[in-house]
Amino acid sequence: MMSKYEDPAQEFLTAYPIAAVVYGNELVDWVEQRPNGHALKSDLLVDDIDKKISAIRRHINQGAGSRNVAENRRFYLEVEDARRKTYVVRSLVDHAQAQADAAFGRSVSGAINPLRASERVLKDIKREELDDEGRRALEAQLHDLVETAAPLKKLLGEQLQNKWVKRLVAKGYSPEQAITLIEVLPTLQQEMRLIRATT
Repeated sequence: MMSKYEDPAQEFLTAYPIAAVVYGNELVDWVEQRPNGHALKSDLLVDDIDKKISAIRRHINQGAGSRNVAENRRFYLEVEDARRKTYVVRSLVDHAQAQADAAFGRSVSGAINPLRASERVLKDIKREELDDEGRRALEAQLHDLVETAAPLKKLLGEQLQNKWVKRLVAKGYSPEQAITLIEVLPTLQQEMRLIRATT
């Protein structure tokens, strides 16, 4: 089914190609310059500026993601800085891959964080104030929790490293170089923070 926003989205892509950075006020200005009857003109009737920008962006993305459009012309207007109302034009495939990576990260956090939180709560109990039976029960529960979490953490850690290695190999690193880079990353991140602090 054709969307009335497909043509406006393609016009937008011509004006703002992939990787272009667009400010919210530019979105509004761009629509204001369109002729009367243009599919996005009704978005200008929204009084609140934030909602106006949101409506324009939503409708552009609706047309830009249509399956009627050639893949190399499909895109997504992604939020770069919400506070400054800055957006960037990404190819739809890049946006989808980034969303999949983010979903994997949320899944890992969702699996590990409740276990860590439970472990912290159990470790915070004052063992010395429990009777022998209570202390044994607490320690057994903590032991079971740690034992249950260990294989899950190992599996997720291996999957994360594999994803990272594949990404670095795709950028030209050998698998061995990628693994070494991952190992030294914490040190590199500390150095980068210092460099940013001094520039």
